Parts: sequence; structure tokens; C-alpha cells
Amino acid sequence: MFTQKNTGSLRVAKAGLSALLVLMILFSALPGTASALSGPVIKMTIVDEDPYPAQAGDRIRILLQIENTGTKADNVTINVKSEYPFSISAADATRVIGTMTSGRKVYEEFYITVDKDALNGVRDLKIRYKTDDENNKQWIEKVFPIAVGNQAFDSMGTVAVSDVSSSPASFMPGDSGLVNITLKNTATAGSISMKNATYDTNAHIQGIELISRSDIVVTTDSRTDVGILGPGDSLTVPFQITVPEGTPDGRYLLTLAIKGNSYEYNIQRDVVIDVNSDSVGIIQSAVPSAGVLELDVVNYHSGSLKSVAVEPVMDGVTFFPSVYFIGEMKEDDLYTIKFNMSDADGNFSMQPSSSRRTGGMMPGRAGAAEVTDGSGAAPAGQTSGNLTFRVTYVNGNNAHEETVSGDNILVIRSSGTSDSSDSPVRTIAVIAVILIILLVIAHFVLKSKRGYGLIGKNKRDKGRSE
Repeated sequence: MFTQKNTGSLRVAKAGLSALLVLMILFSALPGTASALSGPVIKMTIVDEDPYPAQAGDRIRILLQIENTGTKADNVTINVKSEYPFSISAADATRVIGTMTSGRKVYEEFYITVDKDALNGVRDLKIRYKTDDENNKQWIEKVFPIAVGNQAFDSMGTVAVSDVSSSPASFMPGDSGLVNITLKNTATAGSISMKNATYDTNAHIQGIELISRSDIVVTTDSRTDVGILGPGDSLTVPFQITVPEGTPDGRYLLTLAIKGNSYEYNIQRDVVIDVNSDSVGIIQSAVPSAGVLELDVVNYHSGSLKSVAVEPVMDGVTFFPSVYFIGEMKEDDLYTIKFNMSDADGNFSMQPSSSRRTGGMMPGRAGAAEVTDGSGAAPAGQTSGNLTFRVTYVNGNNAHEETVSGDNILVIRSSGTSDSSDSPVRTIAVIAVILIILLVIAHFVLKSKRGYGLIGKNKRDKGRSE
């Protein structure tokens, strides 16, 4: 009996130990339990680095996250080590954070200088911490990889410039607009095997910059750490540029610089910017008929223009419509427009100044259209004035307004009666002409009669003498 009782007790003890062991295993598996049992646990993470990647000679900003995932920690101290190629002032290298309860996060900024002779590649930045805990009284160091120059990735994706466009397509002096760079990862599969190793085909874009070596101004800063393009993915990066006033017409080259996975994947290529100051021209399109002005409007610019509108202006003349809206005009487009016109009395007719088109209105051409009869002066009873055109349009997002003038293209004659002040003069002239004619006739009649009388008298005298 004694043996059986002891055996039963042993079985109970073993069962109890087994249950305790299971509970300990389960308890240790709970999140944070191991940390709680081991005291304070300090985790350090760099959450921001600017600029990225760092360049030799740069002063970089590091934002460090410090988190306590264990029990309460007292007198937490952080220190950044100055080791080539990184250096930091002694006054800024150490931060005393103090007490950190479990789960608390703290953020600290450090400004670190990269040696001017640092080589490109991944370099180690060492940051350490300590607390008053028995296990953490000595410095505990962590190494952070910092990219200097171009970082090298094991990815095998290849970045290509698939498209370059600008808005507007052709700039005018004084215009601002966008240059859009489209990048594409030309890989078609998610991975590639080379030399018994497998690599992903992501394309890392570490930086992109548009550089001007002319008068054109690039107002967008360079982009760093643009991101990762998966196989077949594309990304469009816009850059804002400005063409200063007075820039001569021509084609200008900007340099596009792209930093890829590594040095071998970097890209440099030219981006062409077209500058053209030509705009809208106006040409007389047909021999004008009474009260109708017909014109051809031409887009001489080397790109599309939007919201084109033409407004004729002339003293004492009313045009209908007052403004002719054309809308978008592509390069070399021509539109024919018509205006009805009249003076204050509603009376106008028009004639060409010659049998051919004597002039047109070209962009920037000086002089106004003096309305004459072709001799350069406006005869009495006619109306003269300066005909100009107010032309508005939009190039890209840039609004433009110009005054376009013509030279001797129309004669405008009043169709009403002559001015009453001219009537007496004309009447006197007509009477004078009639009187002169009558006097001439009377003179010849009288002369003829006198000659006939003498002859007849001589004949009569001769007959009598015989």
C-alpha cells in the first residue's frame, strides 16, 4: 500500500510539473513578456535622412527614433560617434533623454558632416546608447548604413527615359511651363537568375535633376530618393521652367541627370526646349464687299495656341461681331473670319486700294491701316482712320495680348450724300461752265453774222454799178 501511495504522489507531482512547464512556455510566448523579464530594451531607428543619398562634403540631417520596448529605463543617453567619413561636434554628439517608460518613443535630430574626400558607397554610421540598468550601463552600439554618392543595389531593373514632353510645346519669351520626364522600368519579369544567384528586377531611382546651362531657368529643385519602379512600371516627373523675356528664338538644351541602381545605371541625356516668338498673323483674304470685312487668321507659331480671339478697332466704326472667337489653332492653321461694319449713320461700303492685295497684318509689324482711296489721302466726303486688331491667345498656361496692325488694305467710302457745305461750290462751278459755253457759242454766232452782212453788201453794190 505504501508503494502504491508513493507511486500516486509521484504521478501527481509529474503532472503538476508538466502543467507548470506548459504555462511557462505559453507565458514566454506572449508579446513583450521576454522583454519585460529582461529589463529595458532600447531600439534606435533612422526614420529620415536629408539629403539622400549623402554626397561628399554634405552636412546631413539624421532624425533618430528611440523607443523603449522593455521595462522602465532611467537616464537613457544617446551618442553619435565621429568616425571617418562622418563627424559631429562634441557638443551635439550626446543627448541625455532621461527616463523612458515602457513603449515610449522619442525623436532626436543630429547634424552630421560627410568628409569632403569620402568615396562613394555605403558607409557605417555608429550610434550607441546606455541606461542605468545593470545590463545597459556600458555603451551598446548599433551600426547604420549611410549611402554616400550612389548607393549600389542588387536589383537588376533598368530605367529608361520613355518620353519627354513640355507644356507648352513651344515657349515664347516670358513664358513658364512644365517639362515632363517619363521614366520606365524596361524589365518584363519579376526576377532574373545570373551566376547561380537570383535578383529582383526593381529599378531604384535615387535621384533626378534637370540642369540648365543657358538663360532658361529651371525652378524645380533636384529630386532625391524618387522611389522604386517595378517591372514595366512608369513614372512621370515634372519640372517647372521659365523662359526670360528677351530670349532669342532657337532651340536650347537642358541636361537630364538620373541616378539609378548603381553607377552603371546612371543616365544623362539632352532635353530640347523650343523658343519661338512668332504668333498670330492677319491677312486680307478677299476683295471686300459693301460693309463686310473678310480676313484670314494664321497661326505662325511653332505650336498650338488656345483661346484665339480677334477684335477689330477703328475710330468711328462699329464691327459685328465685336470680337471673333476662334478657339484652338494648331501650327499653320488658317481660319477665315468676317465682320460687318458701319459708321455712326450705318452707311459704309468698301473697295480695295488696288486690284491686288496690297498688304497684310503680320505679327509685330509696325504701322496702322490708313483708310484711303489708294492715293494716300482721304477725299472729301469719305472717312479715314487707323484700323488695328487686338489679338488674344493662350500658349500653355500663359495669356498673351498683342496689337496687330495693317498697311493700306482697305478704302472705306461713305455711301450717303455729300456734305451740304459742298453744294454751293459745285453749283457755282456748273453755272460758270455753262456761261462759258454760252459765251463761246454766242461769239461764233455773232462773228458768222457779221461776215455774211459784208459779203452781201459788196455783191449788191457791184450789181448796181453794172
